[in-house]
Amino acid sequence: MAIEDVLRDRLSRKQFAILWLIHSEGDGGLRMRRKQIEAAMRRWFEVSSPAISQALRVLARPPLELIEVRVDPNSGRERVVSLTPAGVRFLEETTARAERFVGKLVAESPVELIRQSSAFFRRSSEGLRKVSARSRLRAIRGLED
Repeated sequence: MAIEDVLRDRLSRKQFAILWLIHSEGDGGLRMRRKQIEAAMRRWFEVSSPAISQALRVLARPPLELIEVRVDPNSGRERVVSLTPAGVRFLEETTARAERFVGKLVAESPVELIRQSSAFFRRSSEGLRKVSARSRLRAIRGLED
């Protein structure tokens, strides 16, 4: 939670999740279709479409102005959400703060504990990927029946 607080700064969890989603999974780390954002947010949070719209409005308006929401040039019914230069700067600053924070934690930790923690997280991530892949496969098989 402390790392999350360092990352989020003045934003809500949902607002920060939207920015990080665009940065990590969006086209060039800068833009993403609103429908993709909504689908991911629904998987992570119990959140409605109006709540996502509200979070996007707050991120787009002053004083934040971290994103722009525009009509998709390929479909007038779709929207594309893009990071503004201020949004890119915010994420760069956030990443730098997080790196400093984690650096201080690591500096205070014994090397063996860091090695063990790294191995634990690596194995946990591998396990989650396998479980997720099996779940998706079961869902697909269920659709075929």
